Amino acid sequence: MKLDLQFVRSQFPAFSEPSLKGWAFFENAGGSYPCKQFIDRLTSFYTKNKVQPYYPYPASILAGELMNASYKRMSEYLNVDASEIHFGPSTTLNVYVLANALRPMWKEGDEIIVSCQDHEANAGAWRKLAARGIIIVEWHVDSETGVLDLEDLRGLISDRTQMVTFPHCSNVSDWTYQSGQGNKPNCAQIWGTLYRGWRGASPTWLSGFKGFRCRYLSFFFVQDLRATFGVTIRA
Repeated sequence: MKLDLQFVRSQFPAFSEPSLKGWAFFENAGGSYPCKQFIDRLTSFYTKNKVQPYYPYPASILAGELMNASYKRMSEYLNVDASEIHFGPSTTLNVYVLANALRPMWKEGDEIIVSCQDHEANAGAWRKLAARGIIIVEWHVDSETGVLDLEDLRGLISDRTQMVTFPHCSNVSDWTYQSGQGNKPNCAQIWGTLYRGWRGASPTWLSGFKGFRCRYLSFFFVQDLRATFGVTIRA
């Protein structure tokens, strides 16, 4: 079936905004113009229910119900349990909180393997743990292919390795890492604690999250829902 581009464009008020006529916008996800459904939903919430949720009066009760519904709908979309989802203001802050929460579980001199293909939002917080006694081991991309090689990873893992962090997809190399599918080798078979960053691709990939065999998955959910927030899933 052919995509009805006119219908798609009609869902985004920016395309009919006179002041924007003649301009093409190629900003990244954080600068996307939202669809009208998101604008309407957010406007309704800010108009009717932007109060402290879960208090015993109608506007607050509904605010809490809407917040609860967001976890339920997201969990159904991603095929995970609602208790596994954490909403935060951004991927960067979510990863910062996660890294600092995990640090007390590790000893000085323990190692984290960080890929060199991650977005800064996914990798920066892990690398900063070097100032707190954690050794950062760099997993470099292959100089010929531009992608991460699993065999290289095997050589980086030691008895002090506590976590491997790598992207699910890379908007640098246009490559998606499909670990955990079929009988292909995957990082979870090498080490048990994984963090995967997801950024810049269609979220339809995420419906199979349980098959990724990783402990944490973070992503910046903006391209399709046109909202700006980070989501972290814990398996």
